[in-house]
Amino acid sequence: MTKLNVAILTEGGSAIGWGHIMRCLSLYQACVTKGHRARMFVHADKSVSPIVPKGTLRFNWLSDSKRTRSALKGTDIAIVDSYLTKRSDCGYISHLVPMTAFIDDNVRMAYPGDFVINGTVYSERYPYVRSKNQRYMLGARYMPLRKEYWRTKTAVIKKEVKRILVSFGGNQHGTMIDKVLSQVVRVFPKARKTIIAGVGARDLKKILRHRDKNTKIVQNFNAREMHREICRTDIMISAGGQTLYELARVGVPTIAIAVADNQFNNVKGWSKAGSIKYAGYKTDKTLYRKLAKTLNDMKNYSLRAKMNRAGRSMVDGKGAQRIIEELARAYEKKN
Repeated sequence: MTKLNVAILTEGGSAIGWGHIMRCLSLYQACVTKGHRARMFVHADKSVSPIVPKGTLRFNWLSDSKRTRSALKGTDIAIVDSYLTKRSDCGYISHLVPMTAFIDDNVRMAYPGDFVINGTVYSERYPYVRSKNQRYMLGARYMPLRKEYWRTKTAVIKKEVKRILVSFGGNQHGTMIDKVLSQVVRVFPKARKTIIAGVGARDLKKILRHRDKNTKIVQNFNAREMHREICRTDIMISAGGQTLYELARVGVPTIAIAVADNQFNNVKGWSKAGSIKYAGYKTDKTLYRKLAKTLNDMKNYSLRAKMNRAGRSMVDGKGAQRIIEELARAYEKKN
């Protein structure tokens, strides 16, 4: 198969989170594994530097059209994962590159280009107005996961909950984490609790007033360390973004709290699938009362075993490779 030049354009950072960057990183990894040449263009702050691959162009590719045009020269396929683009932006990129694919989460617009990709669970049921000139990759089988999750250990469901992992991504949610931790400490006082603050957090040790002797605070894990922690935890409390797919892949029983409006489709879908329990939105008045009840429910071994099976049945870890393979075949056929 022809070696292709692939450009992957996205955004993220400490203020808005890293979900888009993480799934684009997985597409980059799949490109390299398949022998293609890939580059990422990232509109982000410096916090992403340890995460993105060498050679990544970090600039505002939406506003700096001259630099974007120059950087895209020689590109065969452009993959765009952005909430900031307007349809005119997508059209501009489609005009510059022979083949384009746009990653969507919530039927945000009628995209131009060749492909629309939505790996959200049950997105194959979303009301896309399909064009005969476009192809659609929809459903959790197309969710790109990082290479640590392509072939992975699965969670072992134990009779007793001994480890609990709490993470809400790159944003600063210190006050909310402390309230979450207060419920975890009350329901599971003997469990080992690991709080992943994220590089966007500041002075979290001062904020977490409810930590006990079994609580460990970590500023951040690299991808391999995070995978290791996920594989050995008994319960995770997570935001409702990209991490839910990694947790489903491993089979970790999860309590989800939505921290952004764009996470509602994820938490709704995974609740229906049975791999998570949804505690609510971050500002819900009943959030912590519902969280306490859900934590108590999670003491039930049979419930956690059922959640484990539900997640693993939906995600096989091959989404990134599947996307790149289909794009490459389509490019060869088109050209």
